[in-house]
Amino acid sequence: MRRPPRLTALLHARLVRFAGVGFIATATDFLVFNAALAGNTHPGPIHVILANTSAFAVATLVGYALNARLTWGMSHRRQLLLRYAGVALLGALVYDAVLVGLLEATQADGYLALNAIKIAAVAVSATWNFIGFNFFVFRDPEARQPAAASEAGS
Repeated sequence: MRRPPRLTALLHARLVRFAGVGFIATATDFLVFNAALAGNTHPGPIHVILANTSAFAVATLVGYALNARLTWGMSHRRQLLLRYAGVALLGALVYDAVLVGLLEATQADGYLALNAIKIAAVAVSATWNFIGFNFFVFRDPEARQPAAASEAGS
C-alpha cells in the first residue's frame, strides 16, 4: 500500500526535525560523557557506564524539550514527559547494553575508540527512540493536529 503524499511529507519532515534535534541531543550527550571522563586515562567499565548514563539523562531532557515542541509540535505536559522518560529509560538500557557489548567485543581503549563505540550505540538507541516517541509518546492524534496543520503550511 502506498502512503498518501501528505502523510509521507509529514513523516519525512518529522524525521528530518527528529534528526536535527537528535544531533543537538547527541552533541550534548558526547559533551557530558567526555567531560565526565576527563582526566581519567583508563576508565573502567563502571566509570564508562556511569558517565554514559549521566550523559544520556542530560541529553534526554534536552531531547524532550526540543522534540516535544519542534518535532511533534506539542506543548510540555506531564503525561508526555512521563511517557518520554519511559521510552528513554528503555532506550538507556538498549544504549548501555550495546555500549557494554561493543566494549567487551572490541576491548576498546582510549577516548577515540570509546567515542567510536558510542556512535554505534547512539545509532541503535536513536532508532528505538524514534519508534517509541512516534508511536507511544506523541501518538495522540488530537494533540498532533496543531502540528500537522502547521506542517501542512510549511
